[in-house]
Amino acid sequence: MSDTGKTIAPRQEMHHMLISGKNILISESDEDIDATHVYSMNRTALWMWEQVNGERLTADTLAERLCATFEVTPEDARRDTERQLAEWVEMGLVTME
Repeated sequence: MSDTGKTIAPRQEMHHMLISGKNILISESDEDIDATHVYSMNRTALWMWEQVNGERLTADTLAERLCATFEVTPEDARRDTERQLAEWVEMGLVTME
């Protein structure tokens, strides 16, 4: 992984909601919900989000957990983890520290 050793730091104001059967992440401040930043996730991406919100993980650890939880090869788990994290970094949902 390109960020081996770095931990994934999610934005803390992001909250999961189930809206019309879709998994949605939405930004929430102390005053209100910011509906300009709404993100839809599939089941696997939501699982990954829940993992990184529960504790500080590295990308390698997240890929290992993905492989152990879903029926994917280690190579596919690493590729999918890298792709998802790159997307989240680009959208500002996580940083790698």
